[in-house]
Amino acid sequence: MSTDSSGISFTAHYTGEVWLRQGWSDPALSTPQGRLFYQAARPLEMAARWLTGSNNELLLLQRHAIIDYWLHQALQLNPDLQVVELACGLSPRGQSFIRQYPEMTYLEADLPEMAFRKLKRLEAMGVQAKRHRVAVCNILQTEGEYSLAALAKRELQADKPVLCITEGLVNYFTLPVISRFWQSLAQMLSTFPQGRYLTDLYPDFSWHPHLRWVRPLKNILAWATEAEVSLHFADEQQIRQHMRSLGFADCQVHVPESYYGWLEDLPILPVPSLVRVVDCSL
Repeated sequence: MSTDSSGISFTAHYTGEVWLRQGWSDPALSTPQGRLFYQAARPLEMAARWLTGSNNELLLLQRHAIIDYWLHQALQLNPDLQVVELACGLSPRGQSFIRQYPEMTYLEADLPEMAFRKLKRLEAMGVQAKRHRVAVCNILQTEGEYSLAALAKRELQADKPVLCITEGLVNYFTLPVISRFWQSLAQMLSTFPQGRYLTDLYPDFSWHPHLRWVRPLKNILAWATEAEVSLHFADEQQIRQHMRSLGFADCQVHVPESYYGWLEDLPILPVPSLVRVVDCSL
């Protein structure tokens, strides 16, 4: 099984710039690549919004806002929560939350090159290294020093609850490959007093009213990232059943439309949203 997911770094730079333009990130997390990709994508993003009422940037903001909302809720219940953001890229979430919750621990993990890049930028921002750390992890490795199990043993306290996050990751892998990661993650989280997992994904959108426009955008994304883009589930029920079959005790699926009108900063789309936020617990 291939353990190389480096092609996804294109989206790490692009999404980092989207969050910055929204005011959710720090300029220190901006990169020349991100600015270049953002400007290059503007015509396509504008055309997509004009044709369909939605675009990739709006979906990125939707998923980010909903994940943040549930992370806030979790921290209100467990102020000493250990949060692990896997394949973190240039996410601003760690720096934002560490400022707001003085008892929490935030661990960011990614492949070596991206982890090194993130660490240097956070150091320049003056992060609290004891509570906000960066480590190397390859989510597709099942053993060795970069594996998920090794990361947990090395970096986390066994007597405190853990919440893991992945964002913008799932659809770059086939279902068998990402399912092996999910199963390993469920096993790892089961060793802690409480375990929870938040992620976003894009289900099969064959039902979408603008399918003829959405499918080409999927193909463009696959070309830009040099990665396969897979859509795994027909509906929310399939998502719940699959995650439970891999070892999670419970699974909820959050649809953006449920948050319209009351969740601050959540873009409201005139068409059905393509993104889902999956919330699993043990």
